[in-house]
Amino acid sequence: MTSLVVNHQIFYPYELNETFVSNLIDPIGYFMNKLGLDHHSDHFREEEIDLETLEMLEDRDMDELHLNEDEKNTIKRFQEYIMVAIMPQT
Repeated sequence: MTSLVVNHQIFYPYELNETFVSNLIDPIGYFMNKLGLDHHSDHFREEEIDLETLEMLEDRDMDELHLNEDEKNTIKRFQEYIMVAIMPQT
C-alpha cells in the first residue's frame, strides 16, 4: 500500500483505519490540518462534514464551502487516495 504526500505531509493507510479515526479527538481537524486546509476546519465541523462526507464531496459542494481550485484539487487527491487505501487487498 502506498502513502500520499500533500503539502509536505505524509498520509499512511493506517490513518484511514476505522479504529485510528475513532480514537482521534477531532478527526476532521486532523485531516484538514494535514491537507493544509485547517483554516476550513471550523466551517467543516459546522457543516457536520466528517471523513465519510469528505469522501463524497463534489465540485458543487466544494463551491458552497468556498474552496478555491487548489483546495478542491487537494480534496480530490485525498478522495482518490481514500478509495485506494480502503479497498480490500486481493
